[in-house]
Amino acid sequence: MKKYLRKLNSILIGFFIIYGIYLLGEFIQKIFHVPIPGNVIGFIIMFLLLKFDILKEKLVKDTAELLIGYLVLFFIPYLVKIVLYIDILREEFIPITISLLGSYVLLLFVSGRFSQYLINKRKK
Repeated sequence: MKKYLRKLNSILIGFFIIYGIYLLGEFIQKIFHVPIPGNVIGFIIMFLLLKFDILKEKLVKDTAELLIGYLVLFFIPYLVKIVLYIDILREEFIPITISLLGSYVLLLFVSGRFSQYLINKRKK
């Protein structure tokens, strides 16, 4: 029983930390009128806190694993909505496929070039 209470306590603490950082990002966005969404600012803050060991990973790990486990549920309404547009998707299949493949290839190319740049920079 104590094990489950410790796990629940860990998840609640992590949730409050994650939500607090999200609210901080929203606050920064509203106060400074930054053109970046508040949740993205919160994500950057979370990344920096974890990167520089200001926030220990173990404090948010259980909560992050729980949220990632339920992440697929957030996409179900969008997938169901696609059924309404199946006729448009059939008509525009070729242009959609070409644009998806083109952006995929472009992403691979840019990522590869950037990786090579970082590798060469590190070697110097």
